[in-house]
Amino acid sequence: MTPAKAAAHLDREVDLGALVAVMHSGGKDSQAMYLRLRRRVPARQLVVVHAPLGRVEWSGCMEHIEATVDPGVPVIEAPAVFKDGPPPSWTRSSTRNTWSWNGGPGTP
Repeated sequence: MTPAKAAAHLDREVDLGALVAVMHSGGKDSQAMYLRLRRRVPARQLVVVHAPLGRVEWSGCMEHIEATVDPGVPVIEAPAVFKDGPPPSWTRSSTRNTWSWNGGPGTP
């Protein structure tokens, strides 16, 4: 899908009342994406989702995210759930990674 088609699709969905979720790590890329979406999506249709990294999470990350989104935009914490525990690389701050897992909470 071209960027123009993706933008048109987003606009149509927003016009129909879609709720738009944006992942936010607290970093500058997440802030930029939030601001870009905020130009196209009313605040009442946005939800910010943060997946905390447990013991390797930067101190104050959630507070930073809450302070940089528009008032009234919900910020939801969605902790990662791993069947066999977190990956070993999470034990060292030098190997911080963003992990994505699609099984969902409670999935065996």
